[in-house]
Amino acid sequence: MSDIENSQISEPLKDESLSLSEVGSSIKNSRESQNLSTKELAEMLKIGEEQLIAVEQGQAELLPEKVFVKAMIRRISEKLGIEVKLGDESPITNDSTKTEEVKKKESNIIDKKIVAVASITSLSILTLLLGISLPSIIINSFYSKEKTNPNPTTPSTELNNQSPFKLDSSLNPELTN
Repeated sequence: MSDIENSQISEPLKDESLSLSEVGSSIKNSRESQNLSTKELAEMLKIGEEQLIAVEQGQAELLPEKVFVKAMIRRISEKLGIEVKLGDESPITNDSTKTEEVKKKESNIIDKKIVAVASITSLSILTLLLGISLPSIIINSFYSKEKTNPNPTTPSTELNNQSPFKLDSSLNPELTN
């Protein structure tokens, strides 16, 4: 397979079908020759950068179904101005042929997501209940203290009985009237 050195090549790489790793290598070489980063190309194509990297590295286990990968490769190659054909003998797998290890990892990820969602939901409900009930608990606590002490001595009553200002009639006789 020939390396792509010119940024404006629009001719086919080869007329034969290629494996995913060969297609990925061709895409990577073309992208690098055009001085594009994976992030830039992914943004141009509106795909995830991690999917582009998986295609370039031939990591079929990180990619969706084969039909979607073929469409993605077609879009990438059109954007880069190259032509590649992914062969049927490619190592792309679908859900029915995944290894047990990949299935276990996916199951663990799903379980972790379920636990996370349940935890967040529980915390949200608890926070909501506390937010609603805490003010009423505080108010009830305040009123129950008042009910246990029904005749408190108020400072105003004490002040009326014992005034701190005593009038001295000897100083000003007019005040006594």
